[in-house]
Amino acid sequence: MKTAIRSKIRPAFVLVTLMLAAATASAQATSTVESRLKAELTAMGYPEGKLPNLLPDSGPWLHGAVVGNLLFLSSAAPQDANGQWVKGAIPSRHSVQDAPMLARRACVRQIARMKQVLGDLDRVKRIAYVRFNIAVDPGFSDLTPIAEGCSTLYTAVFGEAGKHPRVLEGVSANPSNTAMEVETIVEVR
Repeated sequence: MKTAIRSKIRPAFVLVTLMLAAATASAQATSTVESRLKAELTAMGYPEGKLPNLLPDSGPWLHGAVVGNLLFLSSAAPQDANGQWVKGAIPSRHSVQDAPMLARRACVRQIARMKQVLGDLDRVKRIAYVRFNIAVDPGFSDLTPIAEGCSTLYTAVFGEAGKHPRVLEGVSANPSNTAMEVETIVEVR
């Protein structure tokens, strides 16, 4: 009789234990993403390690839209510490050494959009694709180190899920003369 009871209890116990372990792992992953993000934002000088506020969606465009299991984000330009758009070309207006931080700041805005649209960064399964339109002076083509600013932020925050394919394009101008525009597509849970 005791053996029959044990055989019924044991599978239930194992199932509950596995469910608790999965829930704990999920909670730890979320807190890890959030804590890594906060550390990166703090290092970049964002007050209290918080994402910048975004204006609400307005007019005919959205910050992002989920289609199936993909989140398509509108392009984002970098903003300075005062929330002003960073404008001008590289290297005449912004040095090659400073440009990776501009890409990083644009991607901070993309992460803010992810959080606004998805409600929780734990829904990010992976960064699927990133495209850079970088305003450059004629003849300047050293775009890879600039894009690294964003790419390293995504991997610092999302780990392996932050690694992504990317396209880099040097352009003569962006909308509103911003230094760059970054587009991101995200696979979501």
